[in-house]
Amino acid sequence: MYPTDGYAQAGAAVGLHLHTFIAPYLGLNLRLTQSFFSLDAKRLGKEDHLFPEPVAISKNPTVSHTTVGFGVGTGVRLDWVSFYLPVQFALGIYSLPEIQGVKSSTQTWFQSKTSTAQIGFSTGLITNFSLTDDFFVGLSLLYTGVRSGEKDWERYRVDRGSTDRRFLYRAPVVTDLAEVGVLVGVNF
Repeated sequence: MYPTDGYAQAGAAVGLHLHTFIAPYLGLNLRLTQSFFSLDAKRLGKEDHLFPEPVAISKNPTVSHTTVGFGVGTGVRLDWVSFYLPVQFALGIYSLPEIQGVKSSTQTWFQSKTSTAQIGFSTGLITNFSLTDDFFVGLSLLYTGVRSGEKDWERYRVDRGSTDRRFLYRAPVVTDLAEVGVLVGVNF
């Protein structure tokens, strides 16, 4: 995830995936996923990483990412197992909290809280194993690649209550997510 690539640690996600076959090998699908990633505060605090000076960041900030995907897919259903390959148009929302980095007893750097919308695609493989006629468990391996346009990022330093340094830079938000999931579902 740019601009936080290299700092994000493995995360967790929860979501909903719906698909229905409209022909023997053709289906429609919809997916909603909410992901959370912790950022490494120690690495973020190094000089010229998040801020131009070395700082102390007290806790690991958490980035959240929401993905909504919809599209078509193909698959095959055998006796007790089914395989499904979705291809989706994806919308993403990337959210970064405010981050504070303490330089000294009087100086603190701030990265402003921000969120931005992204567009892209998602694809992968979903395997379901039928437990009964109505219930199944499964595994999913999904890739999502979404991008935003140029985004303004603001960072500033406060010294004794007054802002003494400020800078803006423009960069797109680029998110590439690989998700490995366990599914529990119902057929209806």
